[in-house]
Amino acid sequence: MRRILLTLAVLPVLFASAQLPRLQSYAQRLSVSPAGSVAVVTRAGEVLLAAAPGAPWRPAPPVPQEGPSGIGAPLLESACFFGRDTGFVYGFIHNGNQQNLIYRTVDGGKTWSKHDFGQSGWVDDAASLPNGEAWLSVSGSGFAYTRDHGRTWEPLESPERKQRFTRLFFNTAREGLIGSLWNSLCYTPDGGRTWTWVPTPLDQKKYRKTNPEGRPDIGSVALWGRYYLVRQEGLSFYSRRDSVDWQPLPGCTGFYTDAQNSALFLRQAHGWSVAGPDLATLRTIEGPYAVTDGACYDGSLLLLGSGKLTRMWADGRVADYVPEAVEVRPEYLGTANGQAIGVSGNRIYTSTNDGSDWTYRYTLPFEEKPGGRLQVSPEGRFTYQMPDDSLYYYSPVTGFLRRTHWQAELADFFTAPITRLTLEAGSSGCFHSYRDVVIYEPAADAFEQVDATSSGSKHAPLLARAPGSIDSATVGRLLRALENLGDTTSWLRYSDLELTPKQLEALRAEVRLFRNTVGRGGKISALPFSLPENNIDFDRLERLVDSVPHSDPAFLRAYFQSGPRIISTTSNSRAIRLTNDRGEELLLRNSVYEQDAYLFPWVLHLNGAIHVTSPPAVYRFIKQVYPALLDTKKRPELLRHLLQAHYYKNR
Repeated sequence: MRRILLTLAVLPVLFASAQLPRLQSYAQRLSVSPAGSVAVVTRAGEVLLAAAPGAPWRPAPPVPQEGPSGIGAPLLESACFFGRDTGFVYGFIHNGNQQNLIYRTVDGGKTWSKHDFGQSGWVDDAASLPNGEAWLSVSGSGFAYTRDHGRTWEPLESPERKQRFTRLFFNTAREGLIGSLWNSLCYTPDGGRTWTWVPTPLDQKKYRKTNPEGRPDIGSVALWGRYYLVRQEGLSFYSRRDSVDWQPLPGCTGFYTDAQNSALFLRQAHGWSVAGPDLATLRTIEGPYAVTDGACYDGSLLLLGSGKLTRMWADGRVADYVPEAVEVRPEYLGTANGQAIGVSGNRIYTSTNDGSDWTYRYTLPFEEKPGGRLQVSPEGRFTYQMPDDSLYYYSPVTGFLRRTHWQAELADFFTAPITRLTLEAGSSGCFHSYRDVVIYEPAADAFEQVDATSSGSKHAPLLARAPGSIDSATVGRLLRALENLGDTTSWLRYSDLELTPKQLEALRAEVRLFRNTVGRGGKISALPFSLPENNIDFDRLERLVDSVPHSDPAFLRAYFQSGPRIISTTSNSRAIRLTNDRGEELLLRNSVYEQDAYLFPWVLHLNGAIHVTSPPAVYRFIKQVYPALLDTKKRPELLRHLLQAHYYKNR
């Protein structure tokens, strides 16, 4: 494999890198025109355009966004460009009480015009050809078709209106394949004038539906020569078009080709492959796996992932593009000294209003890295934390720049005596907010309670039985453990979870119940254990129960830092706040919708930096000081999640 780094310009702006300009939405779609121009569109109404991979990005939203949060922007799905300058963006675009618009441009996004496509509904997907033809799939309505580059539209009948066809593919012969959310697949030989139903892999029982309550959606479709390609419920299949008999594409988690069938790329579990006309593997390619979206064109595959573009060619070449830096609309960072602070690259801007008008102020004297975290304090000081936990502290007033590391900052905090320990518990949501606080200060041989408050919405006190004092030795063990967080010997071990053999056997019985329920076609949603997965190897799943007690510290660390989380507007928090005699605070906070049996993970905040960890010493401290905060009844739930994590890790 040949890997190329393409640098188009060397500029003094330190933040110029392979990174895309900052986008507010993580729902990002990539499209490439036949001429090679690139568009990235987000559901927040953002549009970035580049004349070619690696060329400068230019923000080109069809509707100017209001304020730092992008209020007023339309919800966009993606873009279709017929060439370098002419194309349109589509999605759920309001026009009064209708949703019947696309935004069209003929000058590469410098200006946009509204065009009514004659129906009302969410445009789930679109496909276009270089000759000016395009098709829209309109939810609950049918299809819209243009032959003049999106200027005018006419309706096309849907094979079945109650189906939501969210995946479209058309080739240059005007043949099309469409797939729905609900197990429907149709082929057209004539640009959508007539349709033929095609049996799906599920119809032909080509996979075992061990997730009976999962939606049988068609996630991707394509026509590749004489073959149909389909991805259903995350599983990829192919079939000859003249005699439909679906066969699995082993290990394939996605596929990409274009209307010209210039190449076919298959995404594998640990890399990429290029397939030939008969689907035989021509070569494998080591390429990026953390991919947001991709688009095939001119015998190559362009990939969007980790904020950058990577291009792979069918001959095995790989190129990472380092685009020229361009000025983009600043992203709102925070408020300091009564002004909104915005950032673009490493350039800082201020605004005295809602962030719609920005004034450049200065450039930060350090280089951004992918995954870094920048924040500003109310006093205007900047903290930049790199992925390796290196830290920069910068004051634009004094020009003072200090570089350090999270572990050094933590060690320095503990060089000063701890003068206050605070326990906090609370909850906040759309219609409630409350917090209980208990404060302790050191005495002779203990930390004595000096204050207790309860504030906010009416609630049952969470810390009503907090002890009057905490033994100094107990606090000392916690402090020593926190000071040595960088020592891998302090990492969480399975034995720290205090799970019993009886609980493990109960998990094994739950797995067998799940297996038997699937076997008889029963409902799995009410079972204590299940996997939202098809083609489950139940023998392997049962064997993995015995692997759970052998979970190593690195596995547990990764699990608790990125394990299952429920997204909700309600956040329940537990916190420990340590204050030293210099007035510095180390805050440990667990803030989630639903805590687990151990209150893991903890997010540590110190001097503007954060660190996520799950130290057993914090669990032991809470267990000794205030065990009522721990719900031991949730331990079986942890076992279930650990088994799921083992299954997905070793699949």
